[in-house]
Amino acid sequence: MQNFFAPKTNPRSLPSIRSALATKKRIHHAHLCVARWWFDANISFNAANSNYYQVMWDAISTIGPDTKVQPFMS
Repeated sequence: MQNFFAPKTNPRSLPSIRSALATKKRIHHAHLCVARWWFDANISFNAANSNYYQVMWDAISTIGPDTKVQPFMS
């Protein structure tokens, strides 16, 4: 397995400034995307108070970045 992963210099080493900024940009971009969707779909802000709101985000985050989520069609 070790051949498939890049070696780490030190398990306690801090991320580089560039990677930290890139992470902040990705988080900011994700927040903007969610906000645009929320406003476009005209969803009440109280929806975030639902018990299932965090469960939904946890489920989405576990499937990975390359998976496309299709809307539920009944």
